[in-house]
Amino acid sequence: QVLAFHRQRRSDLERELSSLKRTITEKEAGLARLESEAEREARDAATMLKRLTEEGQSLRRAVEKASDEQIELQQRLDDVAKASAEEKLNFGEELDELRRAA
Repeated sequence: QVLAFHRQRRSDLERELSSLKRTITEKEAGLARLESEAEREARDAATMLKRLTEEGQSLRRAVEKASDEQIELQQRLDDVAKASAEEKLNFGEELDELRRAA
């Protein structure tokens, strides 16, 4: 009886050990999948960050160019306004001279 008990106990323990080994193997495979997925997501995130950084730099350059163009256009507008005021003044003076001459 004792021998049968120990055989049964040993058989139970071997089945439990086998089950634990399968569980460990499954958990290791799951962990490997998770690690692989995490690495892929990290690469994807790094790629996205690089792309967004490049787009940000491109946008910053576009804004700087637009700002420079706005300054240039404002300067041209100021120049045109100044020239227009001078023309108006000159025209007024010429008109006064013509009136005096007439």
